[in-house]
Amino acid sequence: MGGYDETPDEMATDILEWAQSCFLKIIGECCGTTPDYIRAIKAAVEKYPPRQLPDISIACRLAGLEPCTIEEGSC
Repeated sequence: MGGYDETPDEMATDILEWAQSCFLKIIGECCGTTPDYIRAIKAAVEKYPPRQLPDISIACRLAGLEPCTIEEGSC
C-alpha cells in the first residue's frame, strides 16, 4: 500500500530498541519509506555499532524441529 501506520519517530523508537539490544547488522527500507523516516532512524541508531557476528566453527547447520549440526567427528 506504500505507507506505514507509524510515524517516523515511532518507527525510529522501535528500531532503537533493536539497536540497543545488538540485534541489527543493517537497516533497510521499503516502499513507503520517506526521507523523514530515514533521518529519524539514522538519528536514533547512529551511535550504536552493528551487531558483530559470533566466532563459530565452520559446519553444516540445519534447522527443522530440532537444530542439527554436522561437523567433523559428529558421526
